[in-house]
Amino acid sequence: MTDLRVAPGTVGVVIAGSSVGGVAGACDARRIAKKFGTARGIVLCSLAGAPFAFLYPLTTQGPGVLLMSAGALGTGFSVAAMSVIIAGFRQAYCPPRLRGRVTACMLVVTYSAIPLGAVLAGGLATACGDRVALWVMASVFVLASLRLAAGPVRHHRDLPEAPALR
Repeated sequence: MTDLRVAPGTVGVVIAGSSVGGVAGACDARRIAKKFGTARGIVLCSLAGAPFAFLYPLTTQGPGVLLMSAGALGTGFSVAAMSVIIAGFRQAYCPPRLRGRVTACMLVVTYSAIPLGAVLAGGLATACGDRVALWVMASVFVLASLRLAAGPVRHHRDLPEAPALR
């Protein structure tokens, strides 16, 4: 944001866009899951949020900062809605005696990826520039969404509520 020479208050507005999107996504997750199904809802949210990631590298000075705010709103909505649907799936699917372990493992994997991603993004931004790093981030978001949509979950309306008996 320093390259864009925006005021600190504007940075706050951009961050608020992500927060508003996240709250809206969390609130709408149930409706999305009910209307489309849990499996399709995750795929839909992922695909719908992916294009918003491309607004980050398109951000320019002045009114162009609104692109970043819109990108934060859209990706925040998408990620929050998917997270709520997935958390509901995990709660329904996992036996009560395993929920703590499953949640702990998920958090370790998820939270371990954050510093790794930050180091990789920082290295890429240092080597190639901020915009290149943002384009790569947006591309990874889209590729992850396409991979999810191409996977086996696309054949189901809902995620399973319990493990299949063998």
